[in-house]
Amino acid sequence: MQWINVAACLIIVAEYLSFYYVFLGKRELNRNKKIYICLAIGDIIAMVIQCMSEKSGLIFLCITAMESFIHVMLIYKIKWGEMLNTFFFTFPLLSIIESIFGFFIDSCTKMNDDQSGIFSIILTVILIWGFYEIIGKKLDREAFILPKKINALLSIVMFTIVIMFVYFTYIIQEAADIRYPHVAIGLAIVGGIIILTMVLIMIYSMNAKQKYYKRSKHLSEYGELQKEYFEMLLNKEGKTRQFRHDIMAELMQIKSYVERKEYQALDKYVAESLHELDLISNYNYDVGNEVVNILLNHYLIPVKDNCSINVKGYISETINIEDRDLCIMVSNLLSNAVEGIKKINKKCEKLINFNIKSGKYYTYIIVENTCFTKYSGFQTDKQDKRNHGFGIKNIKKTVKKYDGNFLCKVENNMFYSEIQIKNDRLSKK
Repeated sequence: MQWINVAACLIIVAEYLSFYYVFLGKRELNRNKKIYICLAIGDIIAMVIQCMSEKSGLIFLCITAMESFIHVMLIYKIKWGEMLNTFFFTFPLLSIIESIFGFFIDSCTKMNDDQSGIFSIILTVILIWGFYEIIGKKLDREAFILPKKINALLSIVMFTIVIMFVYFTYIIQEAADIRYPHVAIGLAIVGGIIILTMVLIMIYSMNAKQKYYKRSKHLSEYGELQKEYFEMLLNKEGKTRQFRHDIMAELMQIKSYVERKEYQALDKYVAESLHELDLISNYNYDVGNEVVNILLNHYLIPVKDNCSINVKGYISETINIEDRDLCIMVSNLLSNAVEGIKKINKKCEKLINFNIKSGKYYTYIIVENTCFTKYSGFQTDKQDKRNHGFGIKNIKKTVKKYDGNFLCKVENNMFYSEIQIKNDRLSKK
């Protein structure tokens, strides 16, 4: 009976679940109870196979790898492609950590291979959660996530290191003429720790550099929007001053029309004056927040002559949403709305509604626009699909940071999208 292998298999599953939670930021659990029932049945079947089969390292490796892969993918709701990509990196990385602990246990105790293996896995789980408690909570949850191509290349490197590590272990354990075996084991442990530390530092540094580049690009774009917004405010201020300067002359002219009883000419003159005043007052949109104001004016003013635009609501500058995240959500919603309006070739009323409000518990951002296409998951229909179509993904990703909700649908030829953010929740790391 291979009960020790069964125990090791379950601990390895816990190890992979821990690694994905701490280092790969998978914090959202599957709430479908049927999934957990199926996993429990699968665990029982795996236990039976382990107990009935002869002691074989290959069978144990295949079962534990398959069990870990399926558990992580279903519990954290990870897509097949992403799971495959990350698993081929995670497997060799955890193997190196286990080997380091295995060397240490073998050099300090007289445990057999099975006992040493289990304790190595347990120590690895403790290390993962120790890192999370000491450092991990302070880091961004995507601090160790790499692009697919880089991750695939790093996986190959990690597997090569694992093979070299296994070969070095074999040489130490089997060679009888090693004069100082403890020194060799010590070098293996130190080398493994150095390799592991360098890999993690490299991943973190690459992500930090990429994040800095994205933030710099965002700040540059935001700066351009600010420039346009302030130029527009200055233009409006100039027109307002001109209107104030001419107001006395305007009133004298109105008085003259009244004295001469030229009421028809007076009506026309007042209408022209009010039209000019409307142009000044409607020159920009203001909902109380500079970030949102800049985006509203940037996206909506260029299309205001071609469609009806309604902007409602108010939020303060002190909401608990970071400016960058607010910019990502609002800019993508407005960009999609404007793009949807421009695609309409029919002669019909085109409409964009924007409403933002902050209640006692939630901040709501609602955007509606005329739409004559069916909802299809907001996949872009632009020819350059590689560089477009990420708007909705970015919204969902940002909303998720605040434990918020994102709703979108098409109803009565209107495309409706709504974001709900809890007022008492700060952005998750």
